[in-house]
Parts: sequence; C-alpha cells; structure tokens
Amino acid sequence: MSTTAQSAEKWLKDSSPSDTQVEEMIQKLESRIDNWQGDDEGIQGSIEAVDALSAHLQAKHQSTPEASSANLDASALIPDNQPVELADDIKLETFAALKAQLDKRSD
Repeated sequence: MSTTAQSAEKWLKDSSPSDTQVEEMIQKLESRIDNWQGDDEGIQGSIEAVDALSAHLQAKHQSTPEASSANLDASALIPDNQPVELADDIKLETFAALKAQLDKRSD
C-alpha cells in the first residue's frame, strides 16, 4: 500500500497518535522523500501525507482552550446604531443631578 494523504488521515483517525508519533512519521516520510530516486509521481503520495500530517499538528496547536472559550460579543452597543434622543430639559436636569452628586463627594 502506498502512502497518501488519505492513508495519513485514516491513520490519524484510527490510531489517534500522539504529537511525537506524528512528528516521527513526518520525519520518516521526509527522509523517504529526500532519498527518492524515481520520478516525481512515485513520491507524490508521501508529499501529500506530510502535508496532511503537518496540517493536523498545526490545527491541533492553533485551537487552544483560551481561543475556543473566548466569547466575543460583537453586537452593537446601541440598538439599531441610533443613540437615544433626550430633550434638552432632561439633559440639563440629569447633568445638574450628576453635578450635585459629585459636589457632595468633594466635601
């Protein structure tokens, strides 16, 4: 049986190898590729298998618990992106009340 991306993915699925085992397999395949004397088509499956195994390791290390547990709320802070319109007299009353509250704190 020749090595292919499909056989590498099946091995990952069936065996659930450790990262170390995957890295060892990548090294073996890279050695096979480096020492290959035949035509390019004959080694293409090994190249694809290395790509698949490398992608597996990369995806595994990118999905950290911190990143997957972060819940970013990107919703609008103001519904419908429209601020609430207040009458001028309400704005003045609110400002005066806030000002009086702050004046009491400074005493």
